[in-house]
Amino acid sequence: MLDSRIRKRERIRLPLLAVNGVLADYTFVECRIEGPAVVVTPDCQFVDNTFADHPTAFLWPVDTEARPAISGIFILSKCLFEGCLFVNVGFAGPIADIERWRDVLLAPRA
Repeated sequence: MLDSRIRKRERIRLPLLAVNGVLADYTFVECRIEGPAVVVTPDCQFVDNTFADHPTAFLWPVDTEARPAISGIFILSKCLFEGCLFVNVGFAGPIADIERWRDVLLAPRA
């Protein structure tokens, strides 16, 4: 029996897969991850993924001192995304984390 928490080469609609706004303990390999969604990913791993939008469009820095809690977003926990394409998915997080993502994504490619 195939583990339903391991998804390969599938179209994944985050709003349909998340339960009560949470998606936990999944592995996604070469999947198309679709929103519309804004997510936080405190303990996920990302390996060789691509994004349909420019980083300035999908990276949402949050001042955690001024706004210690956020509602209305999806929480992705303990997930691995490898070789996936993200479409219409925004990523929210602490300013320093989002700036690191932006630096990596905007760095010139060798």
